[in-house]
Amino acid sequence: KAEEAGCKVVLVNPAHTTQMCSTCGAIVKKTLSDRVHTCSHCGLIMDRDLNASRNIMRLGLQSLANTA
Repeated sequence: KAEEAGCKVVLVNPAHTTQMCSTCGAIVKKTLSDRVHTCSHCGLIMDRDLNASRNIMRLGLQSLANTA
């Protein structure tokens, strides 16, 4: 489907993407029931899934840049 739409799929290792702060990169330990990412290093507060999605996007873009 991605190819038909003129897009590219990039596989990203999701390890630690929910625990890494998408702003400063610090690892913030959480349990599965913790739904909010609160970074004690830079003060970022956001939904855990949004934080993870930003990390996944960054990793995917870095992967694309390394193959170009």
